[in-house]
Amino acid sequence: MNLDRTKKIVSQLIENNITAYEVAQNTTLTAYAVQKIKDGDSKKPRESTLKEIENFLQKKLSNELNFKEDDISISELAIDVYKNWNRLMEEDIFKEKIDNLVKDGIILKLQEIINKND
Repeated sequence: MNLDRTKKIVSQLIENNITAYEVAQNTTLTAYAVQKIKDGDSKKPRESTLKEIENFLQKKLSNELNFKEDDISISELAIDVYKNWNRLMEEDIFKEKIDNLVKDGIILKLQEIINKND
């Protein structure tokens, strides 16, 4: 349903402090149109509009997760996640994030780090 999808998009925009202007600068959408969606003034956003915002969010959020392999804190985090994997996968939010990371290939980077530290 588009309402749930729209709520998810708005939630991601707010949680990540992404402005309508930033979305507009990186898509073919106007800041006004994106702001109407964020404010809930657009009751039935077009499928193509939602898809474009989702594509932008996916790229933006996955780029923010890029890291250097020699970053010690990331290595430590990867090992902690690995050790607590089963418990973490019981959490819906974590599971959803991991599913997205798998799709983006970022999990492969984490596995490489873990293998280097074993």
